[in-house]
Amino acid sequence: MAPSVTILGAGAWGTAVATLLAHKGTPVKMWCYEDEVAYDITANHRNKKYLPDITLSPLITATTNLSEALLHAEWIFEAIPVPYLRSIIEKIDLTISPSVLTASWVILSKGLEHGTLKLPAAIIEDVLRAPIHYVVVSGPNFAAELASQALTASVLASSDPKMVARLTDLLTTSYFKPVASDDPVGTMAGGALKNIMALILGIAHEVPFSHKNTTAYLFAQGLDEIATITQHYGGKRDTIYGLAGLGDMVLSCTSTMSRNMQFGILLGRGLTLEQATQQFHSEPEGVATLRSLQKFITHTDLNIPLCRSTYQCVFEGRPFAQALTDLWSL
Repeated sequence: MAPSVTILGAGAWGTAVATLLAHKGTPVKMWCYEDEVAYDITANHRNKKYLPDITLSPLITATTNLSEALLHAEWIFEAIPVPYLRSIIEKIDLTISPSVLTASWVILSKGLEHGTLKLPAAIIEDVLRAPIHYVVVSGPNFAAELASQALTASVLASSDPKMVARLTDLLTTSYFKPVASDDPVGTMAGGALKNIMALILGIAHEVPFSHKNTTAYLFAQGLDEIATITQHYGGKRDTIYGLAGLGDMVLSCTSTMSRNMQFGILLGRGLTLEQATQQFHSEPEGVATLRSLQKFITHTDLNIPLCRSTYQCVFEGRPFAQALTDLWSL
């Protein structure tokens, strides 16, 4: 019998994972913030707002009632943008949905919480005031391509190998390949920090004097800094040289399908942060992560000059040429 599965968040990535589960015959309940998205998914089998070109399985239904979505959930896939994650988890009524404390959680969101610098799993545990059983799913995955059944690989990371094995059985298809890891912290850190590098490489993409030699240097320096920060969080440096770090960074930093890369390109063309945000209607994950990381940069002595330069370019309007000159003088 198929397990009871809930996905919190009906953005592009949460919806794409729902299509993967439905492909295996698993019914999926999705919790949506917007009434119109919930109606579109259930009535029209579409998510025109976030994944417009995909027809959804009738096995996927949606609701805006959080307690209804979580009722008897055995697996909870969390796909909420990190800036909103705490406020949504705080809305869970444990007297109505006590099973959230014993359910198997799957962490799909990527980022650091502003102020606390917590990774997604830690945010959930902080709100629930209890440890959760969780697996992190992260890798070089565009939502639209997964939903279109493009060959896709992703890391499944947990300290519990049995939980990874169960989730592997639930997700493996002819087009989706899970890769097991025992480093959930490193996997979350890699997924969050690569978005920052996509911003700076997007900026570099539009600067006339920045050539392929330059961007190759920035890529390598960025990967090293991600590994350094990951170690500081308690993750493994080796994790960053696999799918959850290097693989995800290649995808996000070399394709204009990446929202963070697109945003960096706009900044490289001379738009201010406010102007670029207006064109996007919302900030991409990398901007929020970079804003959070500034506190980390200020209070540690880690050698992460590219992260510092990226913050200055994005939030302080510093010309990329000046930042690059400083990097070259180190």
